[in-house]
Amino acid sequence: MYQYINLDYMKEVSAGNTEYEKAVTGQFLEAIPGELQALEQAWQQKDSETMKHVAHNMKTTISVMGLNGLLGEELDSIEDQDNDHRLSGDTIDTVISVCRMALVEARHFLANL
Repeated sequence: MYQYINLDYMKEVSAGNTEYEKAVTGQFLEAIPGELQALEQAWQQKDSETMKHVAHNMKTTISVMGLNGLLGEELDSIEDQDNDHRLSGDTIDTVISVCRMALVEARHFLANL
């Protein structure tokens, strides 16, 4: 039904508890915009430590919405960056664009719960 979010994991964990689904979807909708802003700002400032921290936190945030398959590799790449492994702006762009589309889908999901 959705192109970005995958609700299989959430449905499995919730066992049909729509209050749980509402709560975790609301947490996702609340957390992601700030995390994206922090990631983008850290990228612009070339602050790799903040990018690593934000990417680590995002892994938890995105997991409930089933985005690990789409973003796990990118977030790992952000977390694992060092002086020998320079991060590509494409990685940041992918994380931001996928999360923005996932936010749209999550809002739709929440509105129809």
